Amino acid sequence: MSWSGWFDIGAPAGGFAGAPATVSRNTDVCNVYVRGNDDKLWQRAFFGGQWHPWARHADGVLASVPALGSMGPDHEHVFVRGTDGNVYQQYWTATGGWKGWFDIGAPAGGFAGAPATVSRNTDVCNVYVRGNDDKLWQRAFFGGQWHPWARHADGVLASVPALGSMGPDHEHVFVRGTDGNVYQKYWQLTAQPVGEVSFAVSECVYGWTARYRQSGTQAVVRIQLNPAAGISVATMDALRATWRAGIIATWSDRFRCQAPNGSHETFTVDVQWVSSNAHHVVAVQPGPARSNMTQWDTSDTGDVAAHEFGHMVGHPDEYVDATCPARSPVGTGTVMDDNTETVARLYSRLAGFHGSGHAPVAVAPEPPVAAEPMEVGVVQSMESLTPEQRQESLSRLQAVAAGDTPEGAHDVEVAFEVSGGAPGERYLYRVAVSGDGTAERRYVDELRGSEGDVADGTGGRELAVRVFAAARDVGLLDDAVPRLPGESDNQIVPDSMVAVVTVRDGDTERRIAVRAADPADAAHVLPGESSELPLDMDIRLVAESASALQPLLDALRGVEAAL
Repeated sequence: MSWSGWFDIGAPAGGFAGAPATVSRNTDVCNVYVRGNDDKLWQRAFFGGQWHPWARHADGVLASVPALGSMGPDHEHVFVRGTDGNVYQQYWTATGGWKGWFDIGAPAGGFAGAPATVSRNTDVCNVYVRGNDDKLWQRAFFGGQWHPWARHADGVLASVPALGSMGPDHEHVFVRGTDGNVYQKYWQLTAQPVGEVSFAVSECVYGWTARYRQSGTQAVVRIQLNPAAGISVATMDALRATWRAGIIATWSDRFRCQAPNGSHETFTVDVQWVSSNAHHVVAVQPGPARSNMTQWDTSDTGDVAAHEFGHMVGHPDEYVDATCPARSPVGTGTVMDDNTETVARLYSRLAGFHGSGHAPVAVAPEPPVAAEPMEVGVVQSMESLTPEQRQESLSRLQAVAAGDTPEGAHDVEVAFEVSGGAPGERYLYRVAVSGDGTAERRYVDELRGSEGDVADGTGGRELAVRVFAAARDVGLLDDAVPRLPGESDNQIVPDSMVAVVTVRDGDTERRIAVRAADPADAAHVLPGESSELPLDMDIRLVAESASALQPLLDALRGVEAAL
């Protein structure tokens, strides 16, 4: 075997600019393309054992030499720089002939020179350019669609890239470096960890099971939506599109998984709407309404869906919550706090699944910095104390109930609180009285536009005695923790409505949580009959819970009246 001579195959009428480019989509065909001096695409084809005349593509105006590729024996495509600075594609198939040009855009900031392309198999095409920031930029076609431009953070280019592939799972890039040497970078498909992930999450009164499927750096959650009667198919189709888009926009392509050797892959997520074999089942009700992990409504935005998606993959809330006073961190300015940003630590479990020593790092540009987490005071449960310590705390609370004024009376308290709903829909209610008669009432309902109703004052010692005595009468000041009907058994999903009764002695407290609901939701959220409360609020409890707490709720109604 030896090299042949040089054969002259001519040039288009009028000549051409730059260098020729060539592609052979199979063993019988070779095509040579050039940018004519008229800025048109010109082509000379070899097939049937001979060269055929130069032919001009009438459409399109080129601003660069063409880049060529093939995704199979009956396919080839051409990429060029357009006069507007974007990359344009034209492709040919045996069944459809030529189609295009199609505008596939450009990196942020634009690019220099001509694009380059490589197709390592019949399903993937990658276009690379030298960005005006002298970084390598890439746009990928796979899964039947184009994906956004992505920037390779490492390396400084002094030329346009040259591309190649050594197999269906390999491609490499060669460039001139700033020192005049040639540099190579390559990608190789490696076996990715794949599996169903399931684990229990428990936080304060909340408990649920996170479930999803992870393949490499992608997490997929299968969700079954069960709409209430009267919600149309068209409405559900629109909601699925909105919710999926919101989840992907918040969680995908924000961070990448970096291995100890420096290689990295971007974290992505997806949602599959299913009718069976779901990771999570979500009831959909007419909105506006309050949402939690398993109950959404027709007014929910993609941001609310992204927050609840965070619970599905195992993340607790990060907002201040009366039902979870020791929660940490809180006030973080993240999707789990206020429906906004993701941060690196939210991807740590995905990174750990992907490989030992793997860690999440931000994809450039980095998202806005989250707020500094709020400091959380240390709260100790009475049940964690020794019997002697617990009795000491209970005796101070019992003293108020008996009409005495113990030392530090201002630091003992009885409170009733209700909270629930996703960020932007939160309901917050609190009424409390201290041993010295100091009292307060707080009320916020974000869903109905109430920014807050605050009342502070004094209910007087007599009212304090009545409230503490009522707490004693319902068993809250007994040595053994009372068990109320409808009390939480740690199976309440996050963002649910919860009522909490608290007796506190300084930084030591006893808390009992029971399920609560908006009136419209009570029938399908609360077990059994529900009951209104004698307080200035519209939340319902399980009837048996309300009955057991009735003396205390009546006494707290007196606190409300005094404020």
